[in-house]
Amino acid sequence: RHLRGTRRRAHARLAHALLDADIARLRNDLGTVVSRGCVDEVGAVERIRERMGAGRAAVVNAIATLDRRLDVDALHAIRRGVRQIRYLGEISDALRGRASDGPPRLKRLQDALGRIHDQRVLARWLERHRARAAGRGATRLAQVSSRLRARAERALERFHREYLDSQPRSVVSRAVERCGLGLPRLRRTGPADPPEVRAMPGA
Repeated sequence: RHLRGTRRRAHARLAHALLDADIARLRNDLGTVVSRGCVDEVGAVERIRERMGAGRAAVVNAIATLDRRLDVDALHAIRRGVRQIRYLGEISDALRGRASDGPPRLKRLQDALGRIHDQRVLARWLERHRARAAGRGATRLAQVSSRLRARAERALERFHREYLDSQPRSVVSRAVERCGLGLPRLRRTGPADPPEVRAMPGA
C-alpha cells in the first residue's frame, strides 16, 4: 500500500509537471500565431479576459462559501481554480508582451494552499504508518509516528490560519486586476458578499 501511495503521488507530480510544460508551450505557440497575424490579438485577449472574469468570480465565491472552515478538499479545489486563473494571466501577459505582478500573486496563494494539502497528505500517511506499527507490536515506532502526525496536523492548522490572514478573496481580485485586462470590480451586496456563482469552471 505504501508503494501504491508513493506511485500515486509520483504520478500526480508528473501530471502537474506536464501541465506546466503544456501551458508553457501554449504561451509560446499563441505568441507565434499572433506574431504571424493568424489571429487577432485583441480577440484572443478578450477571450482570456472573459474566462478570467468567470474564474475570478467562481474562486471568490468558493472562498466566501467556505469561510473560515478547514475543509482541505474544498481548499484544494480552490487551489485548482487559482491555478487556472494564474495560467490565463500568464498567457495574457505573453500575448500583450508585458509582465504583470498578477500571476506571481496568484502563485503565492496557490503555494499557500498547496502547503495545507501537503500536511494533510503527510498526516494521513503517518496515521497509516502508526497503525501498521502498532499492529505488529512496534510500540516505540507507533508512538513516534503518532507524535509526527500530531505535528503535521498542527502545521496544517497553522498554514490554514496564515491562509485566512492573507485575505485570499482580496488577493485573487487584486491579482486579476493587476493583469491589466480592464475587468470590472466585483459588485458586492454586502460588506463581504461576493457575486453568486454556482460552480468553479474546470474544477
